Amino acid sequence: MTSIVVTYQTRINPQDDSFCREMGSLFSQIEHNLYLDLSRKDKPIKDFKREYQIRYQINARQFNSIHLILKGKISS
Repeated sequence: MTSIVVTYQTRINPQDDSFCREMGSLFSQIEHNLYLDLSRKDKPIKDFKREYQIRYQINARQFNSIHLILKGKISS
C-alpha cells in the first residue's frame, strides 16, 4: 500500500490580516479574563457564558470554543 502526502496552503488576503489579529487579541483577552473569573468566583459556567456574550459581543459557539481551549490548557 502506498501513501500519498498532500500539503494544503491557505493564503490570507492582506486586508483580512488586521481582522485576524484583532480577533486573536480579543479571544486571548477573553480567555485570560475567563481564567481569572473561574479561579476567583464560584459561579456556574452558564452564568459566565451569558455575561461574556453581552460584555464581549460574542456568540455561544465562540464562548464554548474559548472555554474548551482554556479547560484543555488548565488540565495539561
